[in-house]
Amino acid sequence: MHRSKEEGDQASLSDIARAIQETHTQNARLLEQQTVLLELVQSLQKTVESLSAGSVGVSSGASHTLAPSAVGTTKPAPAAPAPEKKSDEGLSVFISYCWANSQNAKDLNEVKEVFGVTDPRQVQADLEARGIKSWLDKQQLGKRGLFEDIADGLISAKVVVAFLSDEYAKSENCCMEFQFAKKTLRIPVIPVVVGAGWNWQKTKIGLMIAGDLFIDFTDASKYGDKFEELFGRLDGLVGSNATEEKFKEAVAATAVNPTTDELKEGDGFELYWDDLDGGNLNFSSTFSKDPIKAPGTGDLLKAAYYWPVDVLETDPERPNEVYVDYKSYEGMGWATWILKSKLRPISYASVSTSSLAAGQRVEVKLAQRASTDRPYAYCWVAGTVTSLGSDSKVNVQLDAEVPNEGYFRDVTVKRSAIKML
Repeated sequence: MHRSKEEGDQASLSDIARAIQETHTQNARLLEQQTVLLELVQSLQKTVESLSAGSVGVSSGASHTLAPSAVGTTKPAPAAPAPEKKSDEGLSVFISYCWANSQNAKDLNEVKEVFGVTDPRQVQADLEARGIKSWLDKQQLGKRGLFEDIADGLISAKVVVAFLSDEYAKSENCCMEFQFAKKTLRIPVIPVVVGAGWNWQKTKIGLMIAGDLFIDFTDASKYGDKFEELFGRLDGLVGSNATEEKFKEAVAATAVNPTTDELKEGDGFELYWDDLDGGNLNFSSTFSKDPIKAPGTGDLLKAAYYWPVDVLETDPERPNEVYVDYKSYEGMGWATWILKSKLRPISYASVSTSSLAAGQRVEVKLAQRASTDRPYAYCWVAGTVTSLGSDSKVNVQLDAEVPNEGYFRDVTVKRSAIKML
């Protein structure tokens, strides 16, 4: 972003805390987004520290039976082994769930009680068996740090499957994952109900999915049918039957993605900055999840990019302009009036990259943030594919000017973070 490291590091932690407390006000919807990932990591850290006490998102109540292990059966599942650590290659689905709804978590002594009849970890295992690869915390956390692992998983995801329950709605971890996907990234979210109660519908989670079609997994005898419904929706978005048309339909149905003709407060867009108009990327914070060569420190890399922003205000007397604030920079004094012509709707990675080859023009989605104490945002930067890496990785040379020998414009990104031009 167009700010030096020294300036970025001056962000006040007290401002962040104050923003968290300003809920249920006109600006709460905008300000709480700036802390979604930061609070998520802090809360997850507490979760890890309290595992031995079994206090991960658990409320008092009776235990329930685990959902069937085999698709279409009604027999209780045996104790499942701990999910194995897996590579993050090709994980375009992010699994968001509460451990209090997982029998596997109870078997591993991660929680004391379980609520509901369907284990999200079992559903994820069944999806994997059908070829739908997904990001699950037990398989992905602990690689580079909580913040980086979660940011990687969410920013690279094309779809989020949220396993909703009363326990989910009470969990800060789950709510922040849900809000980040729905409000910041604005990617499709498939709601799946797994809990024993329905009070979650009266919470902010329920409000955010009002009108969305959810899949009800609360009846174990219907597990097979409901699993096929979930698989069918995912297969059309990220599986063998995925198409750009189906993905666009899902975005229209489950993600807020307005046009510049219908601007209103709270809308999200991507703002274009060209390399001659302050288009500087701050390499003092994380730039690419898997850079070929580590970036240096100090100067800014000059490049054109798209950065996510929120609409704060419109004015009939300024019909060609809109007042916006930058993701990760909320409340830091960067809000400004800009031309509507510099905005575009939220962009998404290409559904299929099978035709990708060296020389292909692309945009890549890269992790960025204002400074190390701010939550992650992202940016899209244009570039050219130089070679195809191993598995799902692609090597890209960005359209950027290198200020000195400490910088490199070559990056390695996942296919799930590439948009073909």
